Amino acid sequence: MMFGKKNNEQAGGKAEKKKFQLPRPDMAKFRAGFHTRTFRVGGYSVAAAAIVLAIAIMVNLFVNALPSSWTPLPPASSPSPPRQSKSWADWRRT
Repeated sequence: MMFGKKNNEQAGGKAEKKKFQLPRPDMAKFRAGFHTRTFRVGGYSVAAAAIVLAIAIMVNLFVNALPSSWTPLPPASSPSPPRQSKSWADWRRT
């Protein structure tokens, strides 16, 4: 007897390889899964997310359609006011 060989191989027969087959789903259970409370609540969540996304897109389009005189932004190149910070040596003297 050699280790690693199966009994039918020792007798001269070839080992049969079994093909892996997935079990067929039960269609009645599959269809019933669409009528559960979890599926319904998940659908409501997806719908709510879609509504929020649609509102955000509509607000973005509306703001972009406004004239630039209604949405003034400070110029990016304007200098900021000087900082009135003290160095560590100034803090020690006070």
